[in-house]
Amino acid sequence: MEDLIAVLTSWSVQFMAALVFLYVLLKSFKRVRYTAGKRPPGPPSLPLIGHLHHLLFGLPHHSFTKIAEKYGPIVWLEVGALRLVVVTSSDIAREVLKTQDHIFASRPPGIMTDLVFNKGQDLVFSPLNDNFRRARKVFTTELLSQKRIDSFKDIISAGAETTPDTIVRAITELVRHPNIIERLQSELDDVIGKERLVEEADLNNLEYLQAVVKETLRLHTVVGLGIPHFSTEATKVSGYDIPANTQVMLNYYAINRDAKVWKNPLKFDPSRFLNSPVDVRGHHYVLLPFGAGRRRCPGMNLALVNVAYNIAQLIHACPISLPEGLTHLDVDVEEKFGMTVARGNPLNLLIKRRLPLDVYRRAGLQLSGV
Repeated sequence: MEDLIAVLTSWSVQFMAALVFLYVLLKSFKRVRYTAGKRPPGPPSLPLIGHLHHLLFGLPHHSFTKIAEKYGPIVWLEVGALRLVVVTSSDIAREVLKTQDHIFASRPPGIMTDLVFNKGQDLVFSPLNDNFRRARKVFTTELLSQKRIDSFKDIISAGAETTPDTIVRAITELVRHPNIIERLQSELDDVIGKERLVEEADLNNLEYLQAVVKETLRLHTVVGLGIPHFSTEATKVSGYDIPANTQVMLNYYAINRDAKVWKNPLKFDPSRFLNSPVDVRGHHYVLLPFGAGRRRCPGMNLALVNVAYNIAQLIHACPISLPEGLTHLDVDVEEKFGMTVARGNPLNLLIKRRLPLDVYRRAGLQLSGV
């Protein structure tokens, strides 16, 4: 009896192993059939895991950028049965987000989308369907119209939590560049003076502030990798075959730092946006902090006002300095990757009063240690 059980057990194990092998083999054939034709280039892959080993070490947006430096601005990657195309150039981004937006505007289905995001019925993760169109219309024309944003002073003042990473990145760069923070303070003093605090209505008159915001969004794109797009039909992009049901990811981190577009792309230089037509709203594909096309971030207008307002308030009202013993050369720009690309280490600063006490008191602010 024991011998029979041993034989059956051995047979069962072999049978299951054969099924697994057959499954993997069929997946491989399926993948070959899907990717027949001229697919984008990519690094060498391994059985079963595909290109996963290229992505295990380092931050994802850095890994994708390094792969693109070797294989080009459009790359094909596979992780198991997942097919992923990564785009790292503004020209190809324009093709995906504008020319063929009707093909790539959907979102990929998945277990996490179903469990966490109500089966993709929310605005960000919804597939391209009537539900998405209705939700976006309500969100952009009713909740976040420019008219409503103009009346959101209290929300904007208290709402820095919605964009903390961008604000912290901006302050980091200002502290690292004393000449830039001095120029920004000079503009704030010229436009606002020192007898009141910054108001939302002042923002459009602060040209250098807007340049600081744009440069922060360029150099430190909070969403380094956009939420994947999903091809609803087979097509060609930049001459390469893209099968239906393929995820397409835009590497905004790499696009916004492209040395072919930006002079000294790793340098924080707000003056590059003075007298420049390039904006951050998705009309110029060399700068895409909010994406573009139908899937452009619907909260963009509120985010832009929020970031500019909070930076202006802080720099105008408070002199910022580093703890004793540190200089601007000691401030790092290390990153950590999560839902957003955030500053990797805490930013410790000393903040004091810069304006007359009455200015803060009239605004209802209570100061200590002044």
